Amino acid sequence: MKRYDVLAASLLSSSFYGFAQEPDLKDFNVVFIISDQHKKAVTGCYGDHIVKTPNIDALAKTGILFTRMYTASPLSAPSRASLITGTLPSTNGDIFHQMPVVNKNGETILTEAGKFRTGYDEKLITWGEFFKKNNFSTAAIGKMHVHGELQKGVNPDYPNGNLMGFDLSDMRFYTYFPGGHYRDYKNNPEYYERYREIGPFKEKQNDNQYNQQMKPTLLEKQEDVFDFIVADKSDRYMEEMVKNKKQFVIHVGLEKPHKPWTTLPKYMSMYKPEEMVLPRTWRDWHDNGRYPYVKAGTQAKLTDTMDIKRSMVSYYACVSEMDDAVGKVVQKVKDLGIYDKTIFVYTTDHGEHLFEHGFHEKHNMFEDAVNIPFIISCPALISKQMVCNSLASLIDVLPTLAELLNLKPEPQWKGRSLVSQFRTRTTPWDRQVFSEFYESGYDAFPNKDIPMRMLLDNKYKYVYTHGMLDQLFDIKADKDEMNNLVPGNQYIELVKKYRLMTLNNWRINIFPQMSGKISSQKSNTTLSWEKLEEAENYNVWRSKTGKVEDAEIIAEVAETEYVDSNQGTDVCYWVTANWKYTRNGERKVNIPMITSILPQKLPVTPMLKTIAN
Repeated sequence: MKRYDVLAASLLSSSFYGFAQEPDLKDFNVVFIISDQHKKAVTGCYGDHIVKTPNIDALAKTGILFTRMYTASPLSAPSRASLITGTLPSTNGDIFHQMPVVNKNGETILTEAGKFRTGYDEKLITWGEFFKKNNFSTAAIGKMHVHGELQKGVNPDYPNGNLMGFDLSDMRFYTYFPGGHYRDYKNNPEYYERYREIGPFKEKQNDNQYNQQMKPTLLEKQEDVFDFIVADKSDRYMEEMVKNKKQFVIHVGLEKPHKPWTTLPKYMSMYKPEEMVLPRTWRDWHDNGRYPYVKAGTQAKLTDTMDIKRSMVSYYACVSEMDDAVGKVVQKVKDLGIYDKTIFVYTTDHGEHLFEHGFHEKHNMFEDAVNIPFIISCPALISKQMVCNSLASLIDVLPTLAELLNLKPEPQWKGRSLVSQFRTRTTPWDRQVFSEFYESGYDAFPNKDIPMRMLLDNKYKYVYTHGMLDQLFDIKADKDEMNNLVPGNQYIELVKKYRLMTLNNWRINIFPQMSGKISSQKSNTTLSWEKLEEAENYNVWRSKTGKVEDAEIIAEVAETEYVDSNQGTDVCYWVTANWKYTRNGERKVNIPMITSILPQKLPVTPMLKTIAN
């Protein structure tokens, strides 16, 4: 049993607690710390007895540790836009790592964040704007990577820029931000290039993609390392706020343990390769063949066990470096005398496989990519350590902070406050969470952006990957996700139902839903829908409650029209297509897994509703 499972059992067997005596929240501050690509399992408080993360562990000891927090996307930019708006990528529109933009010459180009307003929907209120209108001073220091953020003077169409409501924005990383970027540090872009091992230093990564050679960073001083610069600037901002007696919210954007997995020698020396424990599934794709619905580049090439262990040492060292930066921020809060009036949050944007299934990076819906660490710590509000096993999403963060601070929530938010889950409940609530991914890199459809969507509840994880075989996992019986239940017919009806629930209300411009029509005459309802060339047949669904969860299949047809003699009005219908798979993947389970060509429509109609005559 993992460490956090033991702790949860011990807590829930005793009296379930929530808050201490509630203080006046009018002058509470929020310190939100987010890292990049932190594998949840590589944290002491989540059960790893090797990694050294004393500062994150200390936050867990004075707060709530969530075991089932999920990212809105296993990709940095979409995940962060979802966090900053409280909406999923398909809702806010920020779906890519690099966004396609039509330039003045009419050409579509891919661009990094920070050069165009293209990104999250302009009608949405951001994190900074929400807290600012509630009279907080706001700062975003460090990595943001949100498409739509603009420094002043960058784009002539937006001369004042778009700082997303933050009073102070500084030390960006993957966002073009003249004067406030890591490459501007000390007016010397070489620090940035050395840190990332790009430009003239790119050859340092040759044959060392996973830092299996355990090389240190090319930077010589800790003071020049990005996360410590961010911590220092965050500390100075908080000093200024306390001096001026201002209530504040700060977004502290750390960058490790993202690649390159290089750090200072003192962190590298903390670990030995022989200490590392290989994941149980590390041989998966090597022994069982490549997954068609996993990007080719995600399937790691290392097969030598000592190379893998040395690579793991490098990752663990980067985690410890990042943890030290967390500690510097927390210690400053204590030194300033505001520790008892501060709500801390620690999380990351998405996970890291670290050789689970033989993968590295993220870019899919396997657990290590989407299940992330999340801790809320506030000794003045939370009486003692707690573990929460309820399903949660990063789009829940804003509603949760709003309730903790007694602020009115925004109508646009699609998440739910988590306060009830750690305040009064003893059992996890029944809900669904979603995660989305839109990128290219698949052998089945070269150079095509493939939409992927996950639905997770308390029993199953379902993943739809456009034009490819579905995935369905029993998350309780198959924690390693080695047994996709889709091949064969035993779970075919369950798969179809989860597919409908996942595709329902999924609106994306790059692949619209197939069209459908409905008409009623007397006791008959006629449904018709668009023919999809890649479809083998279609399922017609009916719900008398209007809820997709209550929908049932009333027909499976090869045609594109169906007449329902069901009597009654206010009945809802959907039509879903079942793909005709004609190409095998590379898995040992040698069955058709891929359509002949990439379908241009999602295999679902919008909800079709009858009305009273």
